[in-house]
Amino acid sequence: MWPRKNVVVAAGLLLATCLLAQAQVRSSTGWSVAGTITPSPCVLTLTGGGVADFGPLSTATVKAWPVKSDPARYSGIDANVSRSMNLSVSCTSSTRFALSFVDNRAGTMSGPAGQGYSYGLGGYAPPGEPVVNIGRYVVNFSNLYVGRSPGDSLSKFKAAFLADGAATPSSTWTQATGLDAVYLPAGKSLGFTADAFDTAPGALARVLGGLVFMFEPLKAVVDGATSDMSLDGSATITLIGL
Repeated sequence: MWPRKNVVVAAGLLLATCLLAQAQVRSSTGWSVAGTITPSPCVLTLTGGGVADFGPLSTATVKAWPVKSDPARYSGIDANVSRSMNLSVSCTSSTRFALSFVDNRAGTMSGPAGQGYSYGLGGYAPPGEPVVNIGRYVVNFSNLYVGRSPGDSLSKFKAAFLADGAATPSSTWTQATGLDAVYLPAGKSLGFTADAFDTAPGALARVLGGLVFMFEPLKAVVDGATSDMSLDGSATITLIGL
């Protein structure tokens, strides 16, 4: 048996050990910061399901189109044969953006050199013959209006700007003039402004305008057609926030 003094000392040591252990216990947790800052949402829409349908056309009808602009093709442009749809952009607040255009049939485009607004019409395969390109089509804006904020009345755009490829915040912009200001450029981006003094696309909340489609098939392809020739133009429009 231990002496009482030793028992008290031992108990005191044990108690001190327990208190020390309790003092060293730690419980930790933490927090994180979450959230998303998004650009003002903008919605791009095309009427008619985005389809410019020229319906059935006989070769006799197409052969009656003028060839004065280019002897190599029948011109639906000169014949004023067109189809239309409306384009609209609606944003919840003023936003800088551009529209980029990609020709999904670029490999079939047969158009005048130097015209960056020509799009391919797809290919035609005569029975037993290789596939040939049908020609080209163009798309232009008609009566394009813009608004700075959702509640503003619309007014005609003051200037248009072009950038190569899909636009980015650091894109180099050049002012579009003449036909470049109204035709949709394949492989480029097009932006607008409501202020004449801007040097790049301005902040807008609304864009509204008509899109007019016209096509020019190659004369040799139409003249040599022995079966139905289906137009197969396809392009992608993307709204890009800047």
